[in-house]
Amino acid sequence: MSEINGLDNEFAFVLELNNKTIKELNPLCRDLIEAIFPNENENSIIKCWRNHLKQKSDILIKINNKIKGISIKKGIKNSVHVEPISQFISFLRSI
Repeated sequence: MSEINGLDNEFAFVLELNNKTIKELNPLCRDLIEAIFPNENENSIIKCWRNHLKQKSDILIKINNKIKGISIKKGIKNSVHVEPISQFISFLRSI
């Protein structure tokens, strides 16, 4: 089994999102998009590309003139984590 490298992983993610509507996405990708772009119409078209600048965000996603950057990490298993920042802040305060 060949292992996918980080750049290939980012490119695969871009292909999964780019030029699709929200309603066309698989459930995990749709959850991610709906979490970072709340209240968008499911017929909105997604534009997605790799960030070629030296920034934290690996890919950039644009829906209706709003652009969000996300960082993609490569690991042993595929996973998508979607949670509001407020939950993360609460967690940090608890520890």
